[in-house]
Amino acid sequence: MTLLEIGQLSFDADLVAFDKDGTLIDFEFMWAHQAVNWVQRLTTGQADKSLEHELYCALGYDRRLQRTLAQGPLAIATIGQLQTILAATLFRFGTPWPEAETRVREVLRQVDEQITLAEFVRPTSDLPAILGRLRSAGVRLAIVTADHRVATEEQLQILGITHLVDSLVSRCEIVFHMAAAVGVKYVIENPLASLRINTKGTENVFEAANRHKRKIVLASTSEVYGKNEKDSLSEDEDRILGSTFISRWGYSCTKAFDEFLALAYWREKRLPVVILRFFNTCGPRQTGEYG
Repeated sequence: MTLLEIGQLSFDADLVAFDKDGTLIDFEFMWAHQAVNWVQRLTTGQADKSLEHELYCALGYDRRLQRTLAQGPLAIATIGQLQTILAATLFRFGTPWPEAETRVREVLRQVDEQITLAEFVRPTSDLPAILGRLRSAGVRLAIVTADHRVATEEQLQILGITHLVDSLVSRCEIVFHMAAAVGVKYVIENPLASLRINTKGTENVFEAANRHKRKIVLASTSEVYGKNEKDSLSEDEDRILGSTFISRWGYSCTKAFDEFLALAYWREKRLPVVILRFFNTCGPRQTGEYG
């Protein structure tokens, strides 16, 4: 244990976990930047400022004070929920619902493609120095986020703390690789990001695990079986897939690639691996958004 002092508080700490958004990244700067871009694009050509005002209110962002409202949608809602909120506001102002949904989805896609992460990711402080001091004191570090792995790694690189990912792997006994593109809707609407997340992300995990010779448990999926309709499936059943024009099979192939990668690391590097093929799962805090 290491004695830490924060203000007037002193306590022993073995592990310090940081929430990525808000603790490491300047949340206000990041999401305000996004919100302003969304609203400006959604109101292009509108002389009446009432729609702009309503969009900011619906998001929970005070444009005059340049502040995100605590517990408002922008602070706690998912991207999918924010899309629905924006589309509902456009609908109230006369845009037909299908058109409102399409317009919002297109605007968010444009912002995502045209604005680089470096433009809205800003560290809250001198993170390399602070985290370096904690590591030197023997404190274990963890970063908590619900974001996808590829985007998270890009953000950590901008923050100058990419070495922490490798450090975290070095300090554990077993790596549970559960990260992946999540949800049928996301995979279909974001095929390129899904492919990158499920392949590049897994490569990064295995490279780090192999460097430190850590056993790795890989979360795969029943989707690798494709359209195989046998009542009882074994580990070595044939994969039966559909056309490459269907995004769903891209997801299946990336997870199969992950399995091939795991087995290759075992065969060539003798890296201990376990592959779990999940079927339907359910539990606390589950939402229908990922169904």
